[in-house]
Amino acid sequence: MKSKITFLLLFALPFLFPLSSGAVYNEGSSILNKPQFVPNQVVVKYKVSSDPKTLKQQSSNFSISAIDRVDALQDYNQVKQFNQSLGVTNTDVAAPFMNNTYLYITDGAKSVYEIVSIYNGRPEIEYAEPNHLYYPMKTPNDQLYGRMWGLTKINMPGAWDKSTGSRSVKAAVIDSGADVNHPDLKNNIVETKAFCGRFAIGDHATHTNGTVGAVGNNAVGVTGINWEISLMSLDVFCGGGGATMAAIASAISYAATNGAKVINMSLGSYVYSPTLQSEIAKAVNNGATIVVAAGNERQQGKTADQGYPARDPNVITVAATKNNDQVAPFSNPGNAVDVAAPGVGIASTVPGGQYQMMSGTSMASPHVAGLVGLIYALNPSIRPSEVKSILESTAVDLGIPGRDRDFGAGRIDAAAALARVGGGGGQPTPTQSVNPTNTVTQSPQATLTPPKPTTPGGPTPTPGSIVNPTPPDSQCNIGDFNCDGKTDKQDFEDWKTAFLAGNATLKQYDEWRRVVFSRPSN
Repeated sequence: MKSKITFLLLFALPFLFPLSSGAVYNEGSSILNKPQFVPNQVVVKYKVSSDPKTLKQQSSNFSISAIDRVDALQDYNQVKQFNQSLGVTNTDVAAPFMNNTYLYITDGAKSVYEIVSIYNGRPEIEYAEPNHLYYPMKTPNDQLYGRMWGLTKINMPGAWDKSTGSRSVKAAVIDSGADVNHPDLKNNIVETKAFCGRFAIGDHATHTNGTVGAVGNNAVGVTGINWEISLMSLDVFCGGGGATMAAIASAISYAATNGAKVINMSLGSYVYSPTLQSEIAKAVNNGATIVVAAGNERQQGKTADQGYPARDPNVITVAATKNNDQVAPFSNPGNAVDVAAPGVGIASTVPGGQYQMMSGTSMASPHVAGLVGLIYALNPSIRPSEVKSILESTAVDLGIPGRDRDFGAGRIDAAAALARVGGGGGQPTPTQSVNPTNTVTQSPQATLTPPKPTTPGGPTPTPGSIVNPTPPDSQCNIGDFNCDGKTDKQDFEDWKTAFLAGNATLKQYDEWRRVVFSRPSN
C-alpha cells in the first residue's frame, strides 16, 4: 500500500545546454504553502498481537484450537467495526504495506487529525499518523557558475586516482524516475521501479542520478562522481507533485533489501514520520548509508533541524555551497547538517539526452552520495557509521572554525576521504574539459588537471606524533579527547588532526559525537 507523505525534491534553476538565454525554471510555490498530507488517508501501525491480517489468518487456521480461531475472529471483527466507526472505507481490503502498518481511506466525516488522535489513544495501536506529503524543494534564482565546477572543488581528479567506481556497488536514488535511455546514464542504470503507479521520468531524478553516476570517460556530455556504478532509479513521485510517506518507506525498504549500499533522497518536508524513521533505521542497520538534502527554505526561516528526514540521526544531511565555498543563500542551516557540497549551478543530465544546470541542496546531496559510492567501491564491508566519520573528519572546514550550523563538519574533499579508506583504482583520463563559460567542450584527449595537493582540515602532523591523545588509563570524561575537562569543538579538532595522522580511532569520534549531540539545542 502506498502512504502519501509528500516529500519535496530540493532543487531549482535548471538551464538547458546549450544555453541561449537566462531563462529560469520555477518549480512552483514554496513547500510551506503546499498540502502537508493526503486528505482522507491515515497510516496505522498495530501492535503485533492486534495485527488485522494476522487475526484474520488465525480465524481460519485449523492448526490451532477452535477456541483460538473464534477468539481471533472476534478480535478481527472488533478491529473492523472500530475502523468503520471512524469512517474507514477499506478495512476489509487493506493490506499492510510495511510490517503491521496499514493505509486506511476514510469517508471524510471526521478530520484526519481527529482520527489519528483517536487511534493513538488505543492500546492495540503502536502509532497512527496522517499520510504526509514530501516535495521537491524550490530555491531562489542564482548566478550560473560554470559547468561542473563542483567536481574540481571537491577534488575529484585526486579521488579518481583511487577509484572511478564499481558495478558491484548499488546506489538507490529515491526520487522521481530517471531517463534510462539517456546516453550518459543507460549503461549505469540497472533497475527502475515505481512505488506509486507508473514509472514517470522527471528532470529532477535524471539530474540527481547523473551527479551520482553519469558514465565517465565516454566522450559524451558530463561525468558523474562514479564513472561506473549500478544505479537503482526508484520512483516515489510517479508524475505527481509530492511523494507519499508510504511510497518512500517502501522504496527505502526495497533498496536496502535488494543490496543498495547507498541511498540518496533529495527530498523532504517539515513533518516527522515514525514510519520513515523506522525504515531508515532498518536500512542503516542493514548496511546502507543514507544521504539526504538539508532543505532550501533558509530565507523562510526554516532549518534542517525542523526538516525531515534531514533531522534523522541515522542519515547524512548535506548543505549546499557556492563555487567560492560560501553557503548557498537557500541552504537550511542547523545542528543536523553533517557536511556540505556544491549545490549552485550544477551541470548534470536531464531527459531526452539533454543537460541542465540546477541549484539546490538536492544537487549537493548526490555529490556526497556519489562519494559514498566510491568509498564502498574501495571497501565494500565498511559500516555506515565509519563512512560518516570519514566524510566529516576529512572535510574542509568552512565558516567559523570547527563544526557549525551552515557547513556541519565542512565541505567534502573526495581525495582526502578516499585516502582514509585506502585502495586504488588506476589513473583514469577524463574525456572533457570543464570551462567556467556556458559551453562544455568535448575532447577525448582533454583532461581535468588535478589541483595542487592540499591538506584538508589544517596542517599535517609530524609522522608518528600523537596530537593530544586521551591517555588510555586516564579518568577523562567520555568524549573529552584532549582531556581538558570539557567536551567541545576543540576536542573534535584535536581528534581530527590525530585521526588524519593515524593516531586516533573512529570510536573516539563516535564517543565525542554522542556526548555533543545528546545535549539539548539552544
